[in-house]
Amino acid sequence: MDKEIIDCHRHLYTGGQNKTFEESAKDLILDMKKNGISKSVVIADNVVGSDTADIEELLKVFQDNHEILLIGAINLLDQSEDRLGKIEHLIIEHLIKEGQIIALKLYNGHDKVYLTDKRCFSTYEICDRYEVPLMIHTGINSDDLESAQYNDPKMIVEIAKIS
Repeated sequence: MDKEIIDCHRHLYTGGQNKTFEESAKDLILDMKKNGISKSVVIADNVVGSDTADIEELLKVFQDNHEILLIGAINLLDQSEDRLGKIEHLIIEHLIKEGQIIALKLYNGHDKVYLTDKRCFSTYEICDRYEVPLMIHTGINSDDLESAQYNDPKMIVEIAKIS
């Protein structure tokens, strides 16, 4: 029986490389082939325009590539209806129709929003509605030791009670 190797935590990053996301995506695919990796899970950044690709950028560069599975991300500091509506539309389109988005991620700590904050609830509701897993960034950020208070794993129990 052939074993399938899945890289379960990647980001598409251009910082310091003088590359486009398209070039970085091609490099990722070549790296997968070279190392016998059959699938990669690529996690989106929750900030539009950073040097790590957000979900829209990932969908663009990995369109129709079923070896790449995506985790979308919600920016808790941008809770505008337009932005949330656009993210939900992308999730519906690519999760249900194509199975490309496999989960959503919250970056509490980076966003400095507690997991029990009402701004997180729309993400919990989307995950419940479309039966998609929720990934939560926990622990400290290397440049901000205080960040762990916002994403303490103990709060996950509280979320489970709310949902």
